[in-house]
Amino acid sequence: MSATNLKPCPFCGESAGWVTEERVIECGHCAATGPWRDLREADWNARPIEDALRARAEKAEANYAWMVERAASGANGGPGLDGYRALGAQALAATERAEAAEAEAARLRAAIVEALRLADVYADVAAHNAEAEPETAAESWRSAGAATVRELRRALGGAA
Repeated sequence: MSATNLKPCPFCGESAGWVTEERVIECGHCAATGPWRDLREADWNARPIEDALRARAEKAEANYAWMVERAASGANGGPGLDGYRALGAQALAATERAEAAEAEAARLRAAIVEALRLADVYADVAAHNAEAEPETAAESWRSAGAATVRELRRALGGAA
């Protein structure tokens, strides 16, 4: 018998060969041998645990491929791969809209802070003018109000 029909050593994975004078199979790398003399090639090559695990792995791979194919085709009423792609695109668009809304909200918050600052300035100018020249206080209020509105429009980007 030749070593070409033998499986690799179950312990180190290297090739095994026959030791002809003793009629045993021995690994040329780690020196593992069969448990008895006159070991047959079929006995050395028998790997029931490995074979069972290999069969389970092949079955799992086939089941996975089947599930991927069914998901992609939309079997059982699912959206299929194109449906999932469309859902992903919708989710991305929604995320982009949310980010744009957050940016707009931040811009409006800054405009509100600026409007409050301008309102304080307007109130200070109006109070000062009312004390200094009561007869022109009304005109002062109108001009300060117009300036405040212009500043607020500028802060809001012309949206006011």
